[in-house]
Amino acid sequence: MMGLQGRTALVTGSSSGIGRAIATRFAREGADVVINGRDEKKIADVVKEIVAIGRRAFGIRANVGSFAESKAMVEQAVAELGHIDILV
Repeated sequence: MMGLQGRTALVTGSSSGIGRAIATRFAREGADVVINGRDEKKIADVVKEIVAIGRRAFGIRANVGSFAESKAMVEQAVAELGHIDILV
């Protein structure tokens, strides 16, 4: 076990593929997770999956290629979950 209880992870590109797998693994290891992507339905699906695991999850639609959107995403994540310990 990675011992991620009490940690918050922001995983970019986590609405599908490898990012989704990383986000759900972090949740299974005890982390709360911020889900990021461009497709709001996919983001919502991953948030539901993580909540079903028993962890807090928050989804943010943002293009990480944009500094302004990335900055806003981090600010939203901290406002919602208090802190970010892990960034992927």
